[in-house]
Amino acid sequence: MSIRARSARYFSAALVSALVSFVTLPLTTKVLGPQSYGVLALGSALAGVGAYIATLGMSFVTASRWPEADRVERRRIVGTLLTIGVAVVLVWALIVAGSFAVLHTRVDFLRAITWPELLLMLGGLIFSPGWTITADIATVEGKATMFAAVNIVSAIVSAAATLIALFVFDALTISLFVGIFASSTVGLVAFFWYLGGYITLTYDPHVRRELAQTTFVVAQIAETVQSLVERVLLSRYVGYASLGLFSHSRRYRDFANQATGSVTRGVWPVTLGEARDPHNTFAATGRTWRTVYVWLTACGIGATAIGDRFISALTHDKFTPAWTYLAPWFVLLLVQLSAKPELGTLYAFGRSHTMGRISLFSNVLGIVGSASLIPWLGTGGALTALALQWLSYRVAVRIPARRLRRIPFQDGWAVAGCVVLLALYGVKLIAGRGAGVELALLFGGEVLWLGAAAVLSRDVFDLLPKGRASAARVQSLDAAP
Repeated sequence: MSIRARSARYFSAALVSALVSFVTLPLTTKVLGPQSYGVLALGSALAGVGAYIATLGMSFVTASRWPEADRVERRRIVGTLLTIGVAVVLVWALIVAGSFAVLHTRVDFLRAITWPELLLMLGGLIFSPGWTITADIATVEGKATMFAAVNIVSAIVSAAATLIALFVFDALTISLFVGIFASSTVGLVAFFWYLGGYITLTYDPHVRRELAQTTFVVAQIAETVQSLVERVLLSRYVGYASLGLFSHSRRYRDFANQATGSVTRGVWPVTLGEARDPHNTFAATGRTWRTVYVWLTACGIGATAIGDRFISALTHDKFTPAWTYLAPWFVLLLVQLSAKPELGTLYAFGRSHTMGRISLFSNVLGIVGSASLIPWLGTGGALTALALQWLSYRVAVRIPARRLRRIPFQDGWAVAGCVVLLALYGVKLIAGRGAGVELALLFGGEVLWLGAAAVLSRDVFDLLPKGRASAARVQSLDAAP
């Protein structure tokens, strides 16, 4: 399947999820405000740590063992991953519930979370390993259509459950947790449907050792701890309302990240193939990501210029202050998406230990940055810590990769996009939110940016190359920050 076709299928899921969210957001925010979404953000972080730990290394095990495994071995793989995953989430759920029972009335910022909300989140956590296993195997098998279909159904079911709980049962904040639980239930159903013939509770020590030896285990634990530290500290120092605004702004970054993630899944097999050929100059990879950088920056220009009006219209003006985070999020996403040839080279040459050490270093730097800067700078400290984390990772991976082979620098448009977005952001902060200023930034910024792209790199208007590559042994980039 071509890069374009595979990416289009993955992108369809991101697009439909975004559309569903944009349709439901004006309805939910008519009743709920930033405080409710701040509570959801912290609850999600508490459950997210367990989900991360439970699924550590699964992507690497399925990528390395699944393609050549026979039916018996596949049952062992699925059974072992499921057994370990369920055991971990059950233990983590008990830890969270026990800690919450002790601290709920003693720690002020935890009082905003209720027991029903916590139990719904933990219930979704217990369901999560099934879909993670399914998604990893579907990616290895190149089942982009199946992956997209499940994500689309999940988005629709989650939205419907949230709206029913909110408007039929007047559930208020808990309705957001009902939606999360419903989404997790869809993932569990997909697990039984897609992998029903392989499901068993078994334990293969060889699979367990491969999981435990995965270099990214400690790094991924550090990454999810960083997310939890960030949200706990923001809850403590700036309050749930500010955390809700911050999390809401992150939603738009996540939409963009889902869209670019579809490209990542589509082009990743091609990047690995180019990395293994010492004479290849990463032509398809470079062209693909050059296109992404240009159009992602164009979206960032629009968000920077009129994002405040867009958010105001969607959320009944309750979340409008979240616009101040949009430009920084797009800049950070451009940083996060850079160094693709270097990452492909390290994967192709089997340098997982090197990548693990780099990832661990950058994640620890993010934890230290969050702990040091959030009490001082609030949400600005959280963004600064993320910038330190992602910049350090992307800079560090270039050094060992370039020792393995010649790699051309392909991130010029990402760097240029960061500069343009920060410049426009600064102009808007100084000039204010007037309609004239925003229209000038929007049309002036888009014309100059896309005009420069047309002159310097016309191929970015042919959205994706049509190169082909086998979907076998597609490896996940989820471990990279």
